[in-house]
Amino acid sequence: MHIKEIELQNFKSFGKKSKIPFFDDFTTISGPNGSGKSNIIDGILFGLGLSSSRVLRAEKLTDLIFNADNGRKNFAHVTIRFDNKDREMPVDSDEIVITRKLRQTETGYYSYYYFNDTPVTLADIHNYLSKAKITPEGYNVVMQGDVTHIIEMTPTERRKIIDEIAGVAEFDEKKDQAFNELEIVRERVERVDIILTEVDEQLSKLQHERDQALKYQSLRNEKRRYEGYVLLAKLKDAKNEMDKLMSELKDKEIKREDLQKQVGERKHELSAIQDKLSDLNALIIQKGEGEQIALRKEIESIKGEISRCSSTIELAENEINDIESQRRKAFLEIDATQAKVAGFSEKLNEENQRKETLSSELGDRNTQLLVVRSKIAEVGTGCLMRYGGNLLRQGIRSLRSRSLYPKSSLRISIPQVRGTRYRSSQRKNRNSRETWLILRKTGYR
Repeated sequence: MHIKEIELQNFKSFGKKSKIPFFDDFTTISGPNGSGKSNIIDGILFGLGLSSSRVLRAEKLTDLIFNADNGRKNFAHVTIRFDNKDREMPVDSDEIVITRKLRQTETGYYSYYYFNDTPVTLADIHNYLSKAKITPEGYNVVMQGDVTHIIEMTPTERRKIIDEIAGVAEFDEKKDQAFNELEIVRERVERVDIILTEVDEQLSKLQHERDQALKYQSLRNEKRRYEGYVLLAKLKDAKNEMDKLMSELKDKEIKREDLQKQVGERKHELSAIQDKLSDLNALIIQKGEGEQIALRKEIESIKGEISRCSSTIELAENEINDIESQRRKAFLEIDATQAKVAGFSEKLNEENQRKETLSSELGDRNTQLLVVRSKIAEVGTGCLMRYGGNLLRQGIRSLRSRSLYPKSSLRISIPQVRGTRYRSSQRKNRNSRETWLILRKTGYR
């Protein structure tokens, strides 16, 4: 593996794009002072990322960009092509191209690396080069003064250089790195043992809390089930009471209709008697004084009968009023029963909200158990079993699915009853006026 070609553009003294070929042997570059011979070596070090800007004789990387007479360029580009036919670098390619681009901006600069036209990091470049025994710490590139420095070194320092060139230093470094990592692992194992001890203590505590939570959940579900049974029993009793009141209301309605029929018959009889009285008054006028006494007696008897009929009518109306008051009372009882049913429904809704709150609390407990499981999974030890529970909803759903007796069917009949009562009162007043007129015509005071 050797360098085939170097391409430089806007790098130090190379303003234009320049390509310098290398051969698989010993290549020498000669020229007068200041012609840029050292810049070629700097380009190799810059492209491979093997040194810093100070080693490249620059205060900062942006000083490596070509400074032309018409103004400084804003980028520098170095590309190095390797011949990899011998596969010394384990990459399936006969040619390897490593490129570095430096771009200056208003706020600073950016440096980009490419390996076979693929964007990579500097660490990736060093990783590839280390496989071909090219490292920043090695002596793959010998700078000016390095030979004199090597001669003046102590045997120990010179031995280190030989180890680096032979690759022994790399293994020593990896060995030290492995020992350091081993020490870090020991410390982590100790920390993990401490964490495991704490986790075991917390696990036993959580186990106890879990048992208590499961016991509480079981007792709570049993309590709610019994409460549901109580609510269902109360609802059933309320419905039975409402059905009983509706039955009584129907009976009262039938009795009221019978009484209204009786009142109608009495009014019809009264009307017939009033017609008969009118005829008698006309007959009294036609007949003389002798017959007037007999007629008056007959009138008195008729008045007594009228009085009895009026008393009967009054009693019937009083009974109707009593039935009406009982009917209103039945409606009030129905409304109270429906209010109780609504209260039971609200209690059921509150129990459902309590169920959701307790379910979220159980979810929080399960979340804590999952956190403990994740800690145990990080150190490769056992796992926790998940526990969960379902709430009983069948009793509450069946309670919601039952329908109540509609209020509208009960309240519709109230205006009808009041209308009937008003018409009955009008008939009573009209009949009373007619009776008073008849008595006034006959001279009865």
